[in-house]
Amino acid sequence: KMSSSNNENIRNSTTTGNEGCHCIDTSAVLASLVERSCTTSDGQEGILLTVSGPLCVPHSFGSSSCRQHDMALDPHCLVGGPDIPGYCIREWCYVDALTCMGASSERVYRSTYFAADSGVDMFYSYSTCGSSAEDWLESQHDVLGEVSMRAITAAYNIMPWVYKRDYEGTIPIVPGREYYDNSMPHGGVHINFVRSLQGIADGDFTVDYVHGSRASRLVHPSSPGTAAVQDVADGLVDIAVGPIWITGGRLKMTSFTMPIHHDRTVLVIPKPGTKSSLKAR
Repeated sequence: KMSSSNNENIRNSTTTGNEGCHCIDTSAVLASLVERSCTTSDGQEGILLTVSGPLCVPHSFGSSSCRQHDMALDPHCLVGGPDIPGYCIREWCYVDALTCMGASSERVYRSTYFAADSGVDMFYSYSTCGSSAEDWLESQHDVLGEVSMRAITAAYNIMPWVYKRDYEGTIPIVPGREYYDNSMPHGGVHINFVRSLQGIADGDFTVDYVHGSRASRLVHPSSPGTAAVQDVADGLVDIAVGPIWITGGRLKMTSFTMPIHHDRTVLVIPKPGTKSSLKAR
């Protein structure tokens, strides 16, 4: 429950947003989401959101006027004290995105509380309330939520991008038994790149490298890269790391990240001759 001291510190503004991007009444939209209906702690009808787990908010949440809508509801804000997130004190409201885009220069964002396929499009703005969305957007950066991902490399060694040393310490072109030994570490530029991303993410995700399946190599005997993509498509692993070309066939199997490097491919043909006879042609 909300403490009385926290309640007293909530600033309830009477503004409805800047010209060209006014706050809108979304209570009817929220009330229509009967599959997410709930009863708030003070007995109001509401809907379930997903802030730190299931959270019941009234239909007036984010509606009609600029308020500190999160201060009285978000569990991170209810703890009180100086360590609450910065977004707790920011005023915001739901707005009509098209109106704001055409009649104002206010920043508008789509609410992630409602899935793209839910049929509900809700948009909010902090700037129309004279506030900033920076704190809220920063709090949403931990999108992976400290997940652990299983990763493979394709069953080939391409220096310097990705490789696995054999038991003698050399790097064969075609991996042998060591490929299926998960205790043997991977190396290479792409492995280091993923490791650097882990450092930037500061623990938001970890990567556990395992070997690919023999079955996928049988399905794609001439293409270790496609075999690795097949393992991702089959749900055996989460990602495949390495210099794997993006082709139309592979895109039908799974999605790819943005390329981190490009190969330069050229077509080599014989130099045209000077003879013009039909036989020479």
